[in-house]
Amino acid sequence: MAAGIGRDSFFSIDNLAGTVTDITPQLTNIEFSTDKGIPDVTTMGFNYRNYLAGIADSKLKLEGIHDPASSTTAGSLLFNLAHGTATQTASWVYAPQGTAAGKQKISGETFVISVSLPSGMDDAVTFSADCQNSGTVTFATY
Repeated sequence: MAAGIGRDSFFSIDNLAGTVTDITPQLTNIEFSTDKGIPDVTTMGFNYRNYLAGIADSKLKLEGIHDPASSTTAGSLLFNLAHGTATQTASWVYAPQGTAAGKQKISGETFVISVSLPSGMDDAVTFSADCQNSGTVTFATY
C-alpha cells in the first residue's frame, strides 16, 4: 500500500512576478477537488436517464497560519494574487505525499478568487484561499 500522510504534502504557486514560491511551511490544509458535468440527454419514451460526459472543473482550497512578515509568505502572497489583474493566473504544483521519486504531482493554472483572514479572540490568525482552476490539470509523478 502506498499510503501517505498529509504532513509530507508540498504546494507551490507563482507570485505576482511569476516566481515559483513554496508556501508549504505556512499551510495547514490543502484541498484539491474536481468534478465533471454530466448533461442530461434523456428524451421521452425512456425509463432511465441518459447522460453525456461533460467538461471537468477543478478547485483548490488552501488554509494556513498567517505570517505578515513578508510578501512571500502564503497568506500575503495569496492576498496579492487575489488583488492582481482579472486576467492573471498563477501556476501551481501540489504533491499530496511529497516530492520523492514516484510520488504523484498535480499541476495547473488558477485564479485566486477569494481570501479570508479571520482572527478570533483566542485563536491563531489564519487565512484561507479559494482558487478556481483554468484549463487542463496535469497528473504526473516526480
